[in-house]
Amino acid sequence: MYSDTGDGAFVMRRLQKEGHRVKMYTHDKTAKDVYRGLVPLSYSPSPAKGDVVLFDMVKHGAKADAFRRSGFKVVGASKFADAIEINRPAGADVMRKIGIRVPETEVFKTLSAGQKFLEKQEGTWYYKPSGNLHCATTYNAEPKMLSRYLEWTKPHPPEQFELQKKMEGTEISLEGWFDGSRWVWPFNSTVEDKKLMAGDLGPRTGCMANIVWAYEDSRPTLALKTLTRLAPFLEAAGHVGPIDINIMLDKEGTPYGLEWTPRFGYDALQALCLLLQGDLGYQLARFASGQLEGFDVRTDAYALTINVSVPPYPNHEYAEREAKGLPVDPRLVTDAGVYPRDLMIQDGKPVVAGADGSVATIGAVGPDAALLRSEVREKASKYAIPMAQYRIDPVSRFENVLTALESFSYDMPAVRTIDTPERPMPRYEEPRGNPASRMVAGDNDKPRASAVLPSSPPVMQDSPTASI
Repeated sequence: MYSDTGDGAFVMRRLQKEGHRVKMYTHDKTAKDVYRGLVPLSYSPSPAKGDVVLFDMVKHGAKADAFRRSGFKVVGASKFADAIEINRPAGADVMRKIGIRVPETEVFKTLSAGQKFLEKQEGTWYYKPSGNLHCATTYNAEPKMLSRYLEWTKPHPPEQFELQKKMEGTEISLEGWFDGSRWVWPFNSTVEDKKLMAGDLGPRTGCMANIVWAYEDSRPTLALKTLTRLAPFLEAAGHVGPIDINIMLDKEGTPYGLEWTPRFGYDALQALCLLLQGDLGYQLARFASGQLEGFDVRTDAYALTINVSVPPYPNHEYAEREAKGLPVDPRLVTDAGVYPRDLMIQDGKPVVAGADGSVATIGAVGPDAALLRSEVREKASKYAIPMAQYRIDPVSRFENVLTALESFSYDMPAVRTIDTPERPMPRYEEPRGNPASRMVAGDNDKPRASAVLPSSPPVMQDSPTASI
């Protein structure tokens, strides 16, 4: 893994427990100790011959494309991905080109120009700077207050930013995995809480809690109206990896694109991994080679996760000074359904590594969102984490989102109560039946290679301990 700050390290730990040989290079030196003692770390950014390379963040698209040209199988980054996430106006322009509506948006090069524009506006507007900046820099307010906020940001102005008018509706994300030429089943959706505190208070952190589910239908309507239309751009760019689009559904159910996340999403990927069964490393290798029929993902349950952190999170720039070395509960690195985050092993015990103060993502799987909320709160409260902070109202708007999806006749989750499986993580097998049944718009009707199945089940069981 070519990691930026160690966000995707939990994937490598799972692959290692499945029996795969792994190593992780961390680009940002402030995160050099993340997962030290948990997975093998590398000081070299260069993969060895035959390695499959995973990128866990944007900004490194040129490096990823160079590895591809050198013959490596690469998942998770490209120059195209950098362009549509880091340059917000460019991402919005791509949405328009493929027929996805966007809210009323204006692009500015200077803060003064934005302030002048706001003088004649009404309603609530969002300030969205381009660049891979901290989520807390995004702010929304009435024009006069937002203009004052822009004045406050002038000592550190962005090169470019958007002012986007707030629209009422239902917010939801949709993700698909593109293997360079087609979409690989299944699509999945996320409903998340982006702010630090209960009641949607505090700064935006990216994600403090989320619910994820995978669609049973290989062609969910929401995907056909949005994400699958991106296929020609992705194929032209040679992009391989997950792509997420954050969507607002208006009162008629029409999707409006808000932003792209063309990379691993956090903590959506942690939740998805709770639903993803079997040997993930085997599946990723086949996906990277364009040979995977479909990921072995449960469609009969939700996965809910919450992010548990310690101060000074989300002010990551102070984490090394104020949180590094803080001891935490050893069970955080042994319990199923828990993904360590900014942790390392020191003297045989887990401590905060000092990258950002985000300690762990704690998850649960089941068919009832209300019960999942109770389960993750109970799990979080049992661990000894000094000064622990987490939301106690995870994704309270989830039921309203489902109601909206149903009212607009979009595909609903196929979640249902089932008997406890004999093996929570069965051996991975390619889905049976006609391969074309799994293809969706943008597939180009290309046949898939037949699979060579692993001879034994994986040793890693990433599912929560509670039966459902």
